[in-house]
Amino acid sequence: MPGLPKTPAPATPATRCYPRLNHANNPTRRLRLTKAKVLAWADACRRQAGKYPTVRSGPVQLGWRLTWKRVDAALRDGYYGLPGGSSLAQLLAEHRGVRNRKRLPRLSDAQILRWADEHFRRTGRWPTADSGPIHGVPGETWRNVHNALALGLRGLPGGSSLARLLTEHGRKHNQRALPPLIMEEILSWAEAVAQKTGTWPTEKSGPVPEAPEETWKGLDSALRQGHRGLPGGTSLARLIRRYRNLKLRTDAGEPLWDGRRIFEGTAAQLTARQLAGSSCCSNDLSMSRRSD
Repeated sequence: MPGLPKTPAPATPATRCYPRLNHANNPTRRLRLTKAKVLAWADACRRQAGKYPTVRSGPVQLGWRLTWKRVDAALRDGYYGLPGGSSLAQLLAEHRGVRNRKRLPRLSDAQILRWADEHFRRTGRWPTADSGPIHGVPGETWRNVHNALALGLRGLPGGSSLARLLTEHGRKHNQRALPPLIMEEILSWAEAVAQKTGTWPTEKSGPVPEAPEETWKGLDSALRQGHRGLPGGTSLARLIRRYRNLKLRTDAGEPLWDGRRIFEGTAAQLTARQLAGSSCCSNDLSMSRRSD
């Protein structure tokens, strides 16, 4: 009606979500962007949130209408003064080393083998798909490499695996095709190390000098879990300790007993027989446990 003041329109959802800002706080007005400015904002985001932004990270700063999705579009399409042909993920990958999942670097057998060799030098073990992150290669994991080998991703032909690649190039034996083990052979390898170094090996001693394709960690695991023809239920430390106790007796000129009679074999053979749980040496096994 004439003379009555106009009722203000109700606030729209957009008005409530994005209040009007002055020019100083609203960078979308007459905005000019540079890659250096975007990187500075991204660095600030990482300091505040602990990680670099993605297109889903929302406003560039609290209270701004400008979002990271809009920045990504500007980098792609070339507005706000940017040349275009890029993206937020690509910019961060090029200048901050952030992993871009849509543009992962290509892999090759030679590169994977170099990483595997470095892993072996550091740990004394060949990597598996469950070995976690690859040392010195940010964002890369052995699981990703295994999947790429199997599925033919990132330039690889597919139909392979990490274990198969290492086997084919002489780095290790495939676990499923490993030859059987006997305790006497393990003890001969351990004694050779003791004679050369003056100390007996442990599960942390790395590769076996007498069998470079083997590691003491792998032998300990086979002894514990009963793999590769071993009975299981023991360990490398226990095997060596039992053998050394029996060896002390033979070195002192004492005969070896299997529980009922004099044992005519070697200390290594009796050790293997005892730890295999033979019923004929149960009494001696109990005595050896007490001495251990």
